[in-house]
Order: sequence, then structure tokens, then C-alpha cells
Amino acid sequence: MELINYLNAHFYTKQQLLELSKIPESVFQQWQSNGLMPKCSFQPAFMGTFWGYYRMPPNKRDMVTVNRHLDSCINCLETINKQLQQTPYLAGSTLSLADIVVGAVIYRLTSQGLMIPLPKYVSDWYQVLKSRPGYKTWVMSDFTELKAREDF
Repeated sequence: MELINYLNAHFYTKQQLLELSKIPESVFQQWQSNGLMPKCSFQPAFMGTFWGYYRMPPNKRDMVTVNRHLDSCINCLETINKQLQQTPYLAGSTLSLADIVVGAVIYRLTSQGLMIPLPKYVSDWYQVLKSRPGYKTWVMSDFTELKAREDF
């Protein structure tokens, strides 16, 4: 969400972003709001793992809670996988804001040290995202300064 807000504030209006992505606003809203997807709550589940595992010192981690959030993330990845079986990108045949938003969550989810199996279509799609220069530059940024840091 921060990336979308950044793009909106510095480069594009919401309407321009929607035109660039060539998807109807209803589809954009479906992926941006309500936890990023209509059938699962990916962002809240991810935040549970991020704050409960990555941002928490090891001696303070509640792994029961972290694993509950991780299970929710894995369920969301299955929902994403079903979509990617039908289309090469989340909202259709071309890269869109949906891919950027969900891809940013997947980057952090898979980079925090937990074993996260990506389903086949998600893994294939994610490899394509990771090969894009813009994704590497703007999404795959170092966040190690946040490790075991409980404060903001």
C-alpha cells in the first residue's frame, strides 16, 4: 500500500495509475483493499508474521501465533495460485498494480527467514516479477534494519 501511495503522491494520480494498469477500478479495488484480495486477508496475515517473527527478538516470539498467521498466508498463496492458473498476472494478461501490491508482500514474506513454500504458479509469476528491474530496485529493498526491532 505504501508503494501505491508513493506512486500516487509523486508521479501519478489514482486515475492515471488505473489507466496505466489498464484494468477496471473495481478489479483494482478488489486487489488493493480488504487484505489485498477478496477471498483472503493476505496483508493482515503477513503483518502477523512480520511483527510476530521478524520484528520480534527471538526470545519474545510467540510461535503459535506466528504459525497461525503463516497458515493464513499459505491459504492466501493458494488463492493467488488459483488466479495465476487462469491468467499470467493477477488482474489479467498484463502487469498491473495488483501484481506490485501482492508482489511486495510476497517479497517480505519470503525474505524474513521463515520457510514459505510458494505454489507452482505463484513461484513462476514471482520469478518473472523478480526479473523486472523496477521490482528489484523499488520492491526488493533491504529491510534488515527492522530485524528484532520492536519499535517503529
